[in-house]
Amino acid sequence: MGRTHYDVLGIPENASEEAIQKAYRKKALEHHPDKKGNPETFQGISEAYEVLHDPKKRKDYDQSNKPPVRVSNKVARVRKGPDLRLLLPIKTDDIVNETIKNIVTTRSIHCPTCHGSGAREMIKCPKCNGSGIDIISTVMGPKKFCNACKGYGDVPDGPSCKKCDGTGLISEKITRSLKITRSISLPFVTVFSGSGNFMAGGGSPGDLFIEFWSEEKSLYKIDGLDVKGSLSLSPAQAILGDIVFLDIFGNAEKIVIDPGTQSGEIIEKRGAGIAKNGKKGTLILEIRIDIPKQITDEQKDLYTKLLKIQKGYL
Repeated sequence: MGRTHYDVLGIPENASEEAIQKAYRKKALEHHPDKKGNPETFQGISEAYEVLHDPKKRKDYDQSNKPPVRVSNKVARVRKGPDLRLLLPIKTDDIVNETIKNIVTTRSIHCPTCHGSGAREMIKCPKCNGSGIDIISTVMGPKKFCNACKGYGDVPDGPSCKKCDGTGLISEKITRSLKITRSISLPFVTVFSGSGNFMAGGGSPGDLFIEFWSEEKSLYKIDGLDVKGSLSLSPAQAILGDIVFLDIFGNAEKIVIDPGTQSGEIIEKRGAGIAKNGKKGTLILEIRIDIPKQITDEQKDLYTKLLKIQKGYL
């Protein structure tokens, strides 16, 4: 019998969940391709952990008498599965409160019974004699993968796997968590490596890409603990001064407008920003004077009178 998932992780068959996780972390770190590890070995480690860390998959695997892990032939061939892409809305309050988002989705993984082959049994490829290499290519030029076994060295034999109906894949629901911090700028894309789909027959999983976008138009931008935005005033408010109340992410803030406030002027109110760990940021507002395009007859009379006063006519 070939190597089992337990052999790949170097653990006994009665290993605890904690022992499985510990062994996986150690093996994955040792053989990760980024650390010049063997990609095929790393793939086998990932597949073993994918089955053994899940109680149901582990039970199914044990009941299937732990058939050999489908290992690659002498030639390293790593196929990466399709990526998953999700587009999710996010609210400004999620950023303000630094919410933890739990993303639930479904992906395709290798069948734990046939290990992605789609068959109950695998035999040595008769065309390449298990080498995974096209025999003619070794003589004529650059080596090519055997088109019968796709470079794996073994081919399905006999009836299809009942659990996956011969596809080599089954569906799995996964949950990934991400903390939304105030430092992000929408739209924001994050990647969960290895959380995408597997391909039938073997290989490593693709990645999960999640793009967050704002489902609402916010008047304010978060910068650390500070909140930045603009405040539109009428000419009368800017000249005479006023008191306005703003809704800053659920908090009513009183803003005092001094007489003679100019367009482009910055108003800061300390303690009116984001609160965290006993600290509060600053609300920073840029003043904009809105000039009305249409006015009433009464307003026109008042502006006309004001203009005459400014010119010294009255």
